[in-house]
Amino acid sequence: YKLIKKYIQVKPHIKNKIKAIVKESFGRGKVIGVHYRGTDKVYEDPLAPFDQVATHVDQAIADFNRKGISQIKIFVATDEQKFLDYMLARYPSKVI
Repeated sequence: YKLIKKYIQVKPHIKNKIKAIVKESFGRGKVIGVHYRGTDKVYEDPLAPFDQVATHVDQAIADFNRKGISQIKIFVATDEQKFLDYMLARYPSKVI
């Protein structure tokens, strides 16, 4: 860690590009992060059913709504195209 921190630096123009992407993608409001391991996970444990994951996301959305927060995005990180397609269909205006 110390060597990387000392010798590897992100160039300023790259940092600015990242900031712009984050601002454009996440904007205001809250972000729910979902990490779904698909293709490589099957060797460790059974895959979580998509609807089970969505139940947790629905709960998080409901919790935010109860607090008066309506601007909500869902950041999906996955290697499973079927899961991404499912999330895009279920939450079409929220998925990043």
